[in-house]
Amino acid sequence: MRKLLIVTLLLLSLSACKKSIHEPIVSINDEITNYFLDIELDEQSDTLLVHGKIQYYNTSSEKDELYLKVYPNAYNISERNHNVLFNYIKINDKTATYNIRGEDNTSIYIELDETLLLEETIIIEFDYLFSYWDIGRLIAVDDCFTTMFFYPFVAQFDDEGWNLDPFNFYGETYYNDIGDYYVNIDVPSVFLLGSSGKTISTIENQGRTIYEIELINGRDFSFSTSINYIEYRQEINNIDVKILSLNELSEAEKTLAFDTIENSFELYTDIIGEYNYDYFTLELGHIYGMESSGIIYCSQDLSEITIIHEIVHQWFYSMIGNDQGDEAWLDEGLTTFATGLYFLNYTGETADFDGYVEWYNPMSSRVTDRMLENLGYSTLRNINEFEFGYGILVYYHGATLLYYYTREFLDDDYEIIYDVFREYYAEYNGKIATVDSFLNLLEEETGIDGTKEFFMMHLTEFQDYENRP
Repeated sequence: MRKLLIVTLLLLSLSACKKSIHEPIVSINDEITNYFLDIELDEQSDTLLVHGKIQYYNTSSEKDELYLKVYPNAYNISERNHNVLFNYIKINDKTATYNIRGEDNTSIYIELDETLLLEETIIIEFDYLFSYWDIGRLIAVDDCFTTMFFYPFVAQFDDEGWNLDPFNFYGETYYNDIGDYYVNIDVPSVFLLGSSGKTISTIENQGRTIYEIELINGRDFSFSTSINYIEYRQEINNIDVKILSLNELSEAEKTLAFDTIENSFELYTDIIGEYNYDYFTLELGHIYGMESSGIIYCSQDLSEITIIHEIVHQWFYSMIGNDQGDEAWLDEGLTTFATGLYFLNYTGETADFDGYVEWYNPMSSRVTDRMLENLGYSTLRNINEFEFGYGILVYYHGATLLYYYTREFLDDDYEIIYDVFREYYAEYNGKIATVDSFLNLLEEETGIDGTKEFFMMHLTEFQDYENRP
C-alpha cells in the first residue's frame, strides 16, 4: 500500500511540474494523426512516466465513442489493480470519463460529449505511469529498457467496427494508421538511446539527457535505452545506420551486420520501393526479432537471417500496413518469402537459396509432426485463435505458398514477383492493405487466372501443395 501511495504521489507531482509538450520544428500535417509525447524513464523503479496528446484525425465514420488501446495493461508486474496508472484523460481539454475494458484491460472506452465527424480532429490528452514488464516487448532487464507499444492509440475502426483484440505475446497485434510523432525522451546521460525517428536535438541537465525526436510518416514509435550499449555507426547509401549492442562486436561481426544492412536496403529498395527515412537503427539486445518504424530489435546472438527479416518489415508492415491480428500472413508470410530473395540475389550460391526455401517448407521431414498437427487449419484466423501452429502456418506455410506459386505458375521468374511488389508498394505505401487486395493485385499483375482461388484454398485450409485446381 505504501508503494502505491509513493507511486501515485510521484505521478501527480511530476505531471504537475512537467513542461508543456514541445512543438515540432516542422509544420504539422493536419490530415493524419499526430502524437506528441513527453517521456521520462525512472531507471530505479523500472517505470515510465508519459505525458502526451494525440491529435486524432478521423478517417472513418462518425463516432459518438472512442476506444483507446493501452497495451502496457496486458501484463501487470506492479502492485496496482492495473499496470497503467492514469492521472487523467482529457478530450478537447475537458476531463473525460472512461472505463477500462477487455479481457486483458487494454481497451479504454470513452463516450464523447459531441459526435466526432468524418475528417474532423479531436485532441486526446493523457498523463500516466506504468511499470516495465519482465517478459515480452516492454521489458526491463539489467538496466536495458526495451519499450514497444507503450503509448495509447485510438483503436482501428473498420468495416467490422472497433478492433479491440487483446494484446498477443507471441505475435504482433498492432493495427494502426500512419502518423507523425514528436517525442521527448528523458533518460540518464550515461544511457545510450535508439528509437524510431530522427534525433533533432539533445538537452543535458543534472546528469540526464532529453532527446527531441521526430518520426514523420511512421506506423508506430518505439525506443530502447541502456547504460550497457556499445554504439557503432556507418553511413550507408545516404542512410545514417546505428547499431546498439549489449555485447562488444568483433570486426567480423561488425562487417557481417553492416554488410547485411547495406545489401538488404539495396535489394529491397530495388525490388519493392524507396525506404521512407535517411536513418536506421539495429538494436542487439534481449528481443529475438521485432520490427518498428526505423528500428529493429534482434538478439545478441548475431543472426543474418533475423536482421534481413526484420529489415523487410520496414516495407511489409511499417510502410504497407495490415491487420496483424486477423491477417498475419500478409506481413509475416510476405516478409519470410522476401527474406529468401536476399540469398537468391546476394550470396551467389543457389544452394543457399534452396536451403532457405527448404528450411521453411512445412512439408519437410524436419517438421513432419508439426505439419500433421495443422492439416486442415486456416492460416487466416485471428492470432488469438492459434492455440498452436502459428509459426508453421503463418511463417512456413505463408512463405512456401509464394515459392510454390512462383515455381509452378511463373516458371521461377522472380522478376514478375518484383514487379508485383513494386506495384503493391506504389498502391499501398502509407496505407493499409488486406489479403483480398493483395491477391487481387497479384492475379491482375501476373495475368494468371485462378491465382486468388489457389491462395485462398490453401490459406483457409492447410493441405498438401499438390492438392490444387
